[in-house]
Amino acid sequence: MKKAKKILNSAPVVRYLSEPGVFVDNKLEDAFSQIRFKFLLGICSFRKQKGAALSQVMFALILWPLLGVRSINSFCGKVITGFYIGKESVLYDFLKREDLNWRKLRLQTASQVYRLNDFNKEPVKAFVFDDTLRARRGKGIEGASSHFDHTINRCIRGQQVLEMGLVSPKGYIPVDSQLFTGDKKRVEKQKPFKDARSAVARDYNDAINLDKNKMMRQMLKRALRSKLQAEYVIGDAWFGTKGNIESVLNSKLTGIFRMKNSKMKYRINDRLYTAEGIYAVKRFHSEMVEKKPWKTFSIAAEINLEENDKKRPRWVKINLIFVTPKPHHKKAFALFLCTDLSLSVEKVLEIYSLRWAIEVYFKEVKQYMGFLVEQTGNYACHYASIHISAIRYILFSHILMVEGEGYIGAIRNRVSKNLELLSFASLLWELFRALIFGTLDQLTHLIGEELLETIKVRINCTIREFLENALQLDEESLIHERRAVKAGVIGK
Repeated sequence: MKKAKKILNSAPVVRYLSEPGVFVDNKLEDAFSQIRFKFLLGICSFRKQKGAALSQVMFALILWPLLGVRSINSFCGKVITGFYIGKESVLYDFLKREDLNWRKLRLQTASQVYRLNDFNKEPVKAFVFDDTLRARRGKGIEGASSHFDHTINRCIRGQQVLEMGLVSPKGYIPVDSQLFTGDKKRVEKQKPFKDARSAVARDYNDAINLDKNKMMRQMLKRALRSKLQAEYVIGDAWFGTKGNIESVLNSKLTGIFRMKNSKMKYRINDRLYTAEGIYAVKRFHSEMVEKKPWKTFSIAAEINLEENDKKRPRWVKINLIFVTPKPHHKKAFALFLCTDLSLSVEKVLEIYSLRWAIEVYFKEVKQYMGFLVEQTGNYACHYASIHISAIRYILFSHILMVEGEGYIGAIRNRVSKNLELLSFASLLWELFRALIFGTLDQLTHLIGEELLETIKVRINCTIREFLENALQLDEESLIHERRAVKAGVIGK
């Protein structure tokens, strides 16, 4: 007789606690299988010697934010019996392990999705950089510090994360992240790491010793070593520095940066100008082209990449693009720098607009994917959290690219709803099964253990098929539902 596990592989039904590693939703199970997630765990040296299986713990960690619970504790208290054996302490202890290289696992997962979805064939690909801030109120949050939040125009205490992604018109893949800890009101690590050479120890040292621009350059090198390819590097005004521009050029990529209206000098016809000085020159200003809803003009210039004034200048050619809204104040403009002089203004702005994908990513992972919400001050947990949140997003991004329709939020909502329904069905079935099997056990002396076990297996299979059909989660029902939506019979 076929084992129940075979049935679970073909439909999104509730698995039993005795079958660790069997996933509960078709889409997620397919995604894990396609990216060979268990294989990636192996090559990243993820091991677990006792207790619950590694795959079961990993799946539980990835699942919990998708079930509408606020924390791992809530997950374990409400819906754990449908997905995971053990207490929340097991999950937190796993997150606190210092020997796990979460960055490597995340980078390997991103590389798999890049390869499986033929990103290398995309005509436009860009590495995009940005940072985000998560407010943290606890006094013992290791790695937290005071940061200026430009959205509310004041300093808040929390954790800042630098993010690197790979974006194309096809989609967004979060490639790398790095926590950044400032000098003001910094919360130091309470206890030293067991191994100063571990991935989390190196991450902590970078968080407190490097600035975000140095972090950016490290991330770019790691991505390129991982065989991820792009033609462009996009960054906002924070990343428009000489060091970053030089790093991009050395990597043989094209940089497109939003630049600050600062005292940085640009050379035009052997004369030095600030951005404001160039914009004020009437003969440049008069060349602005009308484009709705703004005006633009571009000019070829040079920038000195040498930051030490005592050393010989190193001038490189760049293109400066000035954009101003209509109507506009005479000093109100945005400045973009592009290292490829052959690109048109329209193309530069079109490529830069891909940066919006990283803003969408921040919103998704903060609201729905457990980004830095673990209720602990342990730095290793924070390090794990930012990379696990990215892996969750990568899975949904892969599903979206495979299906070729909808958007990340719709996919996530659909999967979350399925998981919630299945967890409720699981709880009910566990109660009914206990009552039914308790009664059958009293008949062992009449029908024999072998026949009794056969009856139990048959009941398990029947109930699973019933739950599948009752929830309309079988493959045929899902196909009919999709056709009905496309035909306009039911609302989208």
